[in-house]
Amino acid sequence: DGSIAETIKHGVRQNAARLGISGEGGGLSASDETAVEVTGHLFEVLLKDKPNAQVVAPILASLVTPIVKAAVADPELFI
Repeated sequence: DGSIAETIKHGVRQNAARLGISGEGGGLSASDETAVEVTGHLFEVLLKDKPNAQVVAPILASLVTPIVKAAVADPELFI
């Protein structure tokens, strides 16, 4: 669907396949998928219709992977 979360999950699945990890989720558990979804939505909200979105987008993009990793490592990060 072109969302940030779907892009992240697609990348995870590609990397998992490259590493020989099979399965529908590409190594993502249900809680991992939820963490990715929440993180993706967070970044979509941060970028949506903001006057400085073009300026901050590259900075926010560099934060996506570390925040996804933190969210997967700590399922209570967004609670």
